[in-house]
Amino acid sequence: MNHFQTILTRVQMLLSSHQPSQVQALLDHLLEEELLSREYHCALLHEPDAEALARKISLTLLQKEDPDLALLEWAWSGLQAPAAERDPSYKDCGGKAKARQ
Repeated sequence: MNHFQTILTRVQMLLSSHQPSQVQALLDHLLEEELLSREYHCALLHEPDAEALARKISLTLLQKEDPDLALLEWAWSGLQAPAAERDPSYKDCGGKAKARQ
């Protein structure tokens, strides 16, 4: 199995076992670790196809020096979504938090 397939398999397992808000938390973590640009982060938040999302995340991780680090840190940290479930519109594509009422 090649390195991409190994990463893809791990990403698919993680994405399939987490709630959408936790997947969003993963993408937020990748943004914070500067593994994603703000624009790409926004695009991934709105990716409707789970398989395409897994491939895009895997390709991004493959292109980095230590492709498993950010993903494994997130998985092992038990990163949870905030108490109030976040929805895909909680941030605009500019990265600013929207005011809640």
